[in-house]
Amino acid sequence: MTRILQISDPHIGVPGRLLGGMIDTASALSRTVEWIARNLRAIGPIDAVIVTGDLVESGRPEEYAHFLRLIAPLPLPWFAIPGNHDNREVMREAFSHLHWMPDHGAINLHLQFDRLDVVALDSHVPGAGHGILGNGTLGFLDRALDTAGRRPVLAAVHHHPFRSGIRAMDALGLLSPEPLLARLAGHRAGAQLVCGHLHRAVTTVAGGVLCLACPSPSHAVALRLQPDQPLALMLEPGAIMLHCAEDGAIRSHLVPTAPAPGPIEAGA
Repeated sequence: MTRILQISDPHIGVPGRLLGGMIDTASALSRTVEWIARNLRAIGPIDAVIVTGDLVESGRPEEYAHFLRLIAPLPLPWFAIPGNHDNREVMREAFSHLHWMPDHGAINLHLQFDRLDVVALDSHVPGAGHGILGNGTLGFLDRALDTAGRRPVLAAVHHHPFRSGIRAMDALGLLSPEPLLARLAGHRAGAQLVCGHLHRAVTTVAGGVLCLACPSPSHAVALRLQPDQPLALMLEPGAIMLHCAEDGAIRSHLVPTAPAPGPIEAGA
């Protein structure tokens, strides 16, 4: 079995500064790292962690340095792609010591495991909230799918390639998602897509592909489904996702990381 943990949208800021004056994103990421370390025996072994964008809030070097300090205790290999709040070139420089970071161009990653290929795609558009997959990234995906052959593929991207029903966020989703979805739907061993950006757990089928959005460790986008409602944030409990590949299938678990009573053993 191959097991991949997904963290999305940690939005780490400058040390000591709260997001919006009230959201402590650094403490939330620290709690998430601690939860993973504490629960590895129950959920592992874990092959890797993928961070699906918006690692930091403003794309500043000191924010990436802070992110690296916070994630350093994670006892697992991790990888990341940029989101709309990131700065691709600042991120590249901050992570230049990491073996997986490309030295130029889009930050696209192809990670091969025993039962699964993870293909992480860079949808970042400098200065914009929406996402786009350029021709070079789609070509990268084509080559990765060819290499994957008969292994299932977990595709990861920051921006959601489907309508969530939250109108303010859907205006900032992945533009022209059809080429991405068509390629994944055509993969002979099956493909599933995971994303972030929405700060909520959302599941849908788009273009014949099962798509899952991962929440943030620290805060959520308010579930406002009326067209005239503005975007708002909620201090809902944080969560991550666990994706497990076995026997040609991928199973995904939503995993809350906030403190909770238990485990309470279910005795006879």
